[in-house]
Amino acid sequence: MYSKVLQMVNSTLWSNIRALSQTKKKGRKIGKLRFKGASRYRTLNYNQSGFKIDREHSAITFSKIGTIPFTMHRPYVGTVKGVQITRSGDNWYVIIQAEQKISEPTREGRSVGIDVGLNAFAADSDGGVIENPRFFEQSRNTIKKLQQSVARKKRF
Repeated sequence: MYSKVLQMVNSTLWSNIRALSQTKKKGRKIGKLRFKGASRYRTLNYNQSGFKIDREHSAITFSKIGTIPFTMHRPYVGTVKGVQITRSGDNWYVIIQAEQKISEPTREGRSVGIDVGLNAFAADSDGGVIENPRFFEQSRNTIKKLQQSVARKKRF
């Protein structure tokens, strides 16, 4: 797989160089090129085309790369909009971007509004109030003792 990705990176590089030379022929100014090694390419994107997913045989066919077997971690739902090939460490991962329709939420019963504040932790629209637990005030003495013990200690 790594050699196929390198071939794709190589073809992308040469197509960019061809585009730069055509830009220079048109009279536009271009800057100096800098070398980008193959290790700098950690992600390849296929947006809406150039790939075919075969769920039955657990394989993805990419244009310019070929067919690659994969293990589906989590099944996707909806129409596939794009695929990313990502390298993390020594492993390669395929991220499938799918679009699915979200149904409207059904409301059962009545709705209640909740307001989160500083004086009261939460207040709802029915008039119920949850008081702020004030954890700092409860543990102030413990923190004071621990800070004193740290201040008395010598380093090493």
